[in-house]
Amino acid sequence: MSCLLWLTDTQLLLFGGRNESGKALQDTWLFDLISNSWQQLKPDGPLPPPRKMHSMVKLGAHQVVLFGGERDSGPLDDLWVLRGWAPGSLEPLRWTHIKMKVSPAPRFGHAMVTVTPAAPPAAAAGAAIEAEANSTADMAAAAAD
Repeated sequence: MSCLLWLTDTQLLLFGGRNESGKALQDTWLFDLISNSWQQLKPDGPLPPPRKMHSMVKLGAHQVVLFGGERDSGPLDDLWVLRGWAPGSLEPLRWTHIKMKVSPAPRFGHAMVTVTPAAPPAAAAGAAIEAEANSTADMAAAAAD
């Protein structure tokens, strides 16, 4: 019930899920396919709330987008962006909450995919996110329009 995302040819990203007692988690992990080892990431600042059954997608070369899921008290409709995870990134490792005036209804168990540049680059729950957004601030500004 967690989400494991392919980042590079040798890395996978895991966020959240639930533990053996069913409690939703909010930890971020990186799996290295070369060394077959996990590394817990400790992003600066606020974290997305604990969740399970959410979706994530890599957007462009340096962003990961997380949407929705279910916390212990019900479904979520929030959107988060993780930046700074890429090797050599000059940005700090940080989750940023993208606040939108209008968003899809809370949901869990949904899918999010990356598609070719001929179509919108990421779609989650019927909402498109612009790939041309070069920064989290650009995405936030676009969402507020």
